[in-house]
Amino acid sequence: MENQDAVKNQESITETKPQKELAWFGKAGYTAFVLLALYFLLFGKDWSDSVMQFGIALVFDPFDPKQPWQQRPLYQRVWLLAHVALLITGFVVMLLQ
Repeated sequence: MENQDAVKNQESITETKPQKELAWFGKAGYTAFVLLALYFLLFGKDWSDSVMQFGIALVFDPFDPKQPWQQRPLYQRVWLLAHVALLITGFVVMLLQ
């Protein structure tokens, strides 16, 4: 009985640890690329680099990546849609230059 509990406990530890590490990695990656985009926007010569970095930031989900879109809170959906809208606006302006 104790052996089975130990195995279940070990399984639960190994299942939750990678999820926490991935959540941290996603937030850090998103933040890093958004800050890099702001840097290129403010100090770069060609702001198309900023648009590219801003688009790459979307690869890293700053929220829970395992949560389906319909179950996400409204503020998360608004945040991500606003990010996409700004990105599309940046691409359109970049193409019109």
